[in-house]
Amino acid sequence: MSFRRRKSSGSCARATAASRRSTIPTKGIFVSNTADPASDVLGRSILLHELVHHVQHVTGKFDRVSNACERWYSKEREAYEVQNAYLREQGERRRFALDSLPHMCADGEP
Repeated sequence: MSFRRRKSSGSCARATAASRRSTIPTKGIFVSNTADPASDVLGRSILLHELVHHVQHVTGKFDRVSNACERWYSKEREAYEVQNAYLREQGERRRFALDSLPHMCADGEP
């Protein structure tokens, strides 16, 4: 596994959209260049989120979920729950909303 920075246009919304698929099992983890895991708790939480996806892939935790949308949702829900727990533990007030996740799947596909 490798860790690489991805160039981003800068706004939080665009960075979030750009990092939508930031764990590519055969390529590594890509994090927006606006996220700084070395000095920023939010940046570390994003890296943690992507590491959760890496562990999910390696262990095959959700491989038996046949519906693609449900599989994607289950992976994201777990990654955001871990990320939000880390942010809470670090005293960070910002959180990622989980309630919008189910609406990101259309016709059974993420």
